[in-house]
Amino acid sequence: MANRINIDFEYAIKETALQRYQDEITLINQKINTGVIEGNEYLNFLNVYKNMLKEDYEKIQAISKWLLYEEKINYMVVIASKTICLQIQALIDLNLGLFPFSQKTKLIFIQENIDGCELAQILEILNEKSFAVNVISQYGESIQTLLLFREFKNILEKKVGKNNANKYIYVSTNNNFGKLFNLIQKENYQHFILLDNLTESYLTFTPAILFPLAMAEINIDKFLEGAKEGVTKFSLDSLENNAAYQYAVIRKILKNNNYKIENINIFHRNENKLGELFQMYLSQATIKDKQGLIPLVYNPVTDLKVSSQLMSENPISLFFTNVVVENPKYDCHIENLAQQFDDELNMLSSLTYNGMNKIIRNTIIENNVIIYKIPNIKILITDDSNYSLGYIMAFLHKVSIMSAYLDNVNPFTNTVIKNFNVSLVKKINDTLKRSK
Repeated sequence: MANRINIDFEYAIKETALQRYQDEITLINQKINTGVIEGNEYLNFLNVYKNMLKEDYEKIQAISKWLLYEEKINYMVVIASKTICLQIQALIDLNLGLFPFSQKTKLIFIQENIDGCELAQILEILNEKSFAVNVISQYGESIQTLLLFREFKNILEKKVGKNNANKYIYVSTNNNFGKLFNLIQKENYQHFILLDNLTESYLTFTPAILFPLAMAEINIDKFLEGAKEGVTKFSLDSLENNAAYQYAVIRKILKNNNYKIENINIFHRNENKLGELFQMYLSQATIKDKQGLIPLVYNPVTDLKVSSQLMSENPISLFFTNVVVENPKYDCHIENLAQQFDDELNMLSSLTYNGMNKIIRNTIIENNVIIYKIPNIKILITDDSNYSLGYIMAFLHKVSIMSAYLDNVNPFTNTVIKNFNVSLVKKINDTLKRSK
């Protein structure tokens, strides 16, 4: 079983420091694998092929092909929380790039975005185009999601009629409660079931993520195969052979040494969402009870000249995690333009632009280590294939929960969101009372 992800921690910690955690990792891993640990009721995502109903998977394959090749719709509007949208966008951007070739259907991600400026423009675009709607919510009660769904449902019904609109509305939610579920019962929308023993951050192997991926023509069979291999690989006790647990332990060691900020470096713009996905998993799972490292995302290739001083002035509390995709599918050569430009840059024509990016990346990392004495970790990802996408997600899942358990916190609790939802409902009710 080949390693599709490897950790280079030569510039961060010593091997002996890592191995001191072997017994603790073995104990926690056994508790995870046997389900005798806090939050165990939400660990079903580790069973990759048990995250959805078989009939839903078959519907995803059939419906996506129908929409893409027969109906040939222009847009798929995805209405969901950013937690869900990030899982989809990061994978699509990484695999297809920012400007996908011959994309049959473009995906528009609304991300519960209550922004009149953006929505007005999106609605105007859709007036002239064919589209479908995929609304996604685990609990089906989000005010933002429900409000936005009303708008897009309305414009779709005006365009094709109420009866026809139902053919283009897809709802991914649970199968027993919530306002979205009630709408499904009333309107007979097409329903993809989200199981109750999952949280939104870990819906990766469910219709919530798989249906939009299929609409982007990601091979979801390969994606799930890669995820299955990743879960198997990252369920091993051995720190020597488990990159996910290595990374979790390295973070723990650096935190214990008073490092407070983890700067996640990505080096290509199509990896921006991947960096945000790292940030989401690490913050959601571990920043609790006044614990956890603060993860930030940074692209030093593009951002070095605008924020470099922030990276070097306070190195004692900061370390870098460099996410490196070693064999991206797209690249182009630097042209030799000697006939037009008589300068030394023509000497670079033996390189590709990704090769030049690598030189810049290595220079930045070496400067961080040698000049500023900042610990640097490298997460080396073999490629950005459909198969590797699933492997990457399995890695992030295991890193996040192990990082939480090493800090003795439950990775699945989120009191901030609960408090916000209570306050939002109160504010809305107060506003409605005043308007009467």
